[in-house]
Amino acid sequence: MGRPAVRRSVVATVLAALVIAVQAEPAFAGEQWCEEDPVLTIDGRTVDYTASFPSAYLAGTTVNWTFHIPQNVLVASAITPPALGSPSIRSTVRIVRDLPAYWLLATATVVTTVTVSSNASFATSTAVQGLNAGWTTYAGRSNKVLTFSTGYSTLPLLY
Repeated sequence: MGRPAVRRSVVATVLAALVIAVQAEPAFAGEQWCEEDPVLTIDGRTVDYTASFPSAYLAGTTVNWTFHIPQNVLVASAITPPALGSPSIRSTVRIVRDLPAYWLLATATVVTTVTVSSNASFATSTAVQGLNAGWTTYAGRSNKVLTFSTGYSTLPLLY
C-alpha cells in the first residue's frame, strides 16, 4: 500500500471513530397528536380521511363522522381501522344517502361532516385524500361541526 492509500485509510478510520463517538442530540417533537382514520369506499373508489387532535385531550373525546352520498350510489362502506401506534379513539361513522342522484359520466359529490366532541376546546385538523384529489386539509375546533365537499368523476373504473 502506498502513502496516499495509507493516509486515506487513517483519515477514514478517524472519521468513523468520530461518527461513532459523537452522540446525536435528542430530537424533541412538538405536541403529540392523535388520529382517527376512517376509510370510505364508494362504488369502488377509496377515500382516506384523517381527523387529528392533541393527544392531551384523548380521554373523553369522540370523533363523529357523517358521509352524505348520492342516493344512487350502488355500494358504500366505511371502516375505521386503528392507526398504527395510536391509542384507540372512540368514533362513530354514518353513511346517509341524502344527496341528489348523479348522472352517469357526470360529477358526483360526497359531503362530509366531522365533529370532534370533547369537554374541552382545542384545535383540530381533518384531511381527505381520494376521489380524484390529493391530500386536502381543513382546520377546525372541537365541538364544532366541520363540513366539506369532495367531488368525483362517475366514469366507470377500469381495472
